[in-house]
Amino acid sequence: MKLFKIFLIGVFILSHQNIFSQSNLSKENQAIADYFVKKENYLIVNQEFIAEKEKLIFKEYRKFNVSEIEKLKVTFPKYLMVDTKTKPGKEIKQVIKSETVYTDLQFDFTDAPFLVFINSETSIDNKFYYQEYRFSDLIVAKYVTEKSNEVFYICKLNITRDFRDSDGRPKRETFIEYGIFTESDLNATNKQKNYDFVINGNESLNLEDIKTDAKKYLKGYFSNIFPDNEIYLYDVVYDINIVGSEQKAKFVTTAISNTKENKLNIEDFYSTEKHKPIEFKYKSSINIYKLLSNPIIIDSITGIKNLQNSAFRYWDQEDQDIRINNEVKLMKQDLSNFTKFNTTYFTNKFKDLSYLGNIEKKPYILKIKKENEIGSVIGFEFNQYIQDRDYNINHGAKLSIETNETKIIFKYMPQKMGNYGYSYDDYNFIPKSITKEFDTRLDALDFKFVFVDPLLLMNVDYDRQDYHYQKDVTNIIDFNAKYCSQTLKEYYDYLQTNNKQKSIDNKNKEILYSKYGKKYVDLALEGQMVVGMPEDLLVMTMNVWQITRRTNFQNGYGWDCYSKLDRSKKLTLRVTNKKVSYVSYY
Repeated sequence: MKLFKIFLIGVFILSHQNIFSQSNLSKENQAIADYFVKKENYLIVNQEFIAEKEKLIFKEYRKFNVSEIEKLKVTFPKYLMVDTKTKPGKEIKQVIKSETVYTDLQFDFTDAPFLVFINSETSIDNKFYYQEYRFSDLIVAKYVTEKSNEVFYICKLNITRDFRDSDGRPKRETFIEYGIFTESDLNATNKQKNYDFVINGNESLNLEDIKTDAKKYLKGYFSNIFPDNEIYLYDVVYDINIVGSEQKAKFVTTAISNTKENKLNIEDFYSTEKHKPIEFKYKSSINIYKLLSNPIIIDSITGIKNLQNSAFRYWDQEDQDIRINNEVKLMKQDLSNFTKFNTTYFTNKFKDLSYLGNIEKKPYILKIKKENEIGSVIGFEFNQYIQDRDYNINHGAKLSIETNETKIIFKYMPQKMGNYGYSYDDYNFIPKSITKEFDTRLDALDFKFVFVDPLLLMNVDYDRQDYHYQKDVTNIIDFNAKYCSQTLKEYYDYLQTNNKQKSIDNKNKEILYSKYGKKYVDLALEGQMVVGMPEDLLVMTMNVWQITRRTNFQNGYGWDCYSKLDRSKKLTLRVTNKKVSYVSYY
């Protein structure tokens, strides 16, 4: 038995020696042929069949750039080998043996698998699966066919695959694969055609899978919740309050619903006491299965970036708000200028959008997320967001639909807290949290929902990026004109109050001057203590000092103090005959 095994091994080695001994391929072609044999991606044929196939003749190397790879089709044909002892027309078993020889580079492209690159690192194959292939070298071998002179390129691709070893441990390995593309595959029209085929094919395949899976979603109630297989989009107009004002501005936001327009009324759209929906209009619809497959851009949003709207809190700082800086300076010069700066003034001013800062357009996206099953709960989340360069802006508002064994639960959960602990309800549109539950054993099931996105009604982004969003720039102008006129009204009131207080302070100061002298009053107002200062003025200087010891002596007293701002700073003070007689800072 042992001798028989040795004999078989010898035959196997001899067979492969015969294969190589009968090969007359060049060094470069031998490596390519060996790869196809090793991968078992070959077709053994007889001499009659091989005569029908053209040989590939090496010409030169060519370097490609990354942009040429995008949308490029790369094919994996079968390499042809010849069984020299098989008669024409006879079926050949796919076994390499002593009669099998390498051919020149000849391939069969019939029904060959292929992939199309999406970019330089990701591709999708004609079975519609995404793969991460990369060109291992952008310099590839150029071949031409022997008779027709058609151009082919043979390239090396790297692909990384994850797998588990025999012990079940995760492993990652990078493989090299040879692929072939033609000169015609580089044509822009052919590229787009091949790309569209795999992308659309993948979408169709995904949609069919999603439709099949959807029958099981939400405990089988998916088709009841989305009876038309559609999500409907509505533009909703709101009156919103300008903060600190009786004025209102019209803003438009987006709502999604599973219900057609003729079955909705204005009361179905969320509102607060300060923000009332006044009208709604059907915009469009989206197939629910397509939305499950990919997020969908539903609009283009105008945004204003980097507006600092804190001027009304810090009037004494310069250049607080680009919208009103000039007007603030004019009002400081002459308070009567305030009468010029009404809403009409700012509406006309902001027709030049440069006064509002950096205007940007961004895609506004609707996304549906299918939650993984956790225990007995499975559900969906709807999110609408604006896509920025580095992150998505959505304020955390979402609509979720969840199910358990006996209930279907609709939850609308807005983001509640803003900066500094203020609730958005104080300044912006935030619908209340809403929960609607159905007990599937007892309740009549009314699955109508309307989700209003609050994002477009927010005045300021809570991450302090200070964006102001609207679909229509005229709404942005209207809001900012009313906002600025109200802000300057606050500034006008501030200046009036400040001027009155200054007048009172000046009168009081004159009284002190006449009683204690200008020198000591001015020093006391600056917080300074000097020898000779009347003790009545010390009350104006002691705000930052804490007394640690008091001593009394004939005709006076003394204090030892430390600074409330810096405990290492000390002060010793003596008062004799109602005047400061000694001061020491240390």
